[in-house]
Amino acid sequence: MTVFNQTDSKKIGSVSGSAILAGIDSLQDIGGRVMVFTCNPCVQGFGASKPKEEQKLYNTENEKTLYLPQTSSFVKLSEDIAEKRIAVDLFVFGSSQFDLSNFTPICANTGGASFFYNIDNKINNDMKYKFDKMHYNLTRILTRENYYDVKFMLRHSLGFEVLEILGPFTKRLGAGLGLPSCDPDLSFSYIMRINDNLKPESRYHFQLVALYVDNFNKRYLRVINYTLFTTNDISNYFYLILDQIYLNIDIDTLSKVTILKELALAVQSTTNTIRDNIRQRLITSLYYYRTNVRF
Repeated sequence: MTVFNQTDSKKIGSVSGSAILAGIDSLQDIGGRVMVFTCNPCVQGFGASKPKEEQKLYNTENEKTLYLPQTSSFVKLSEDIAEKRIAVDLFVFGSSQFDLSNFTPICANTGGASFFYNIDNKINNDMKYKFDKMHYNLTRILTRENYYDVKFMLRHSLGFEVLEILGPFTKRLGAGLGLPSCDPDLSFSYIMRINDNLKPESRYHFQLVALYVDNFNKRYLRVINYTLFTTNDISNYFYLILDQIYLNIDIDTLSKVTILKELALAVQSTTNTIRDNIRQRLITSLYYYRTNVRF
């Protein structure tokens, strides 16, 4: 690998992209984690980018360019190391513009995490608070269980179709997905639709299969089964059924899926539109939960 590509010796600035590349290169044969701590945008070397005029782009048709990477270097790199069991974590401290859209693909696609700590010098002890937050995030990464070569596959009864899988993935295998590494904090969502009319008084089955390897190179297979029962006779049990449906809904999870779905449209819409959609969807969900569950 070439660490410094087309570097201008007259330029002075961060080469964090080259640091990531060097860390990955050293772990090619054994796997592991690359943790990068930086407070300046990468302006030269591998994955270099130019500053964007954020204020001029907000709430305009060109706002979506803020969320698009200027280079595909890290996307291609994450694809190249997908089978190497290498995860990349990024910790960024800054009070100025930082092009996270360039760096986050290699964190997400390798099962790593990216954290941005915006420093506000006008707030007393803000730096101390951000360092405490970083300490918590770093401790969590180092002490939790980590798994590698992870594959998920969803199977289901006829009549359903997977429309979309929300989450950070490099490879999608039909109704499945693969990750170089994974941890207990990972979450993803399947968005499905009903293709055929479901038969009443019938059972429909869903099965999620997980295959992964732990730190000791021991392989595991986990299977989660879930069954739904259909009926069109709710006349006598209307309120009871509504209570059961809404009482079993995880509002936090539903809210997170809503937010992820809207944020995925950031390259197609404006921030104000996304914010309004999220607000309206959350209000609607909470309204139906409150009005249909008898406390």
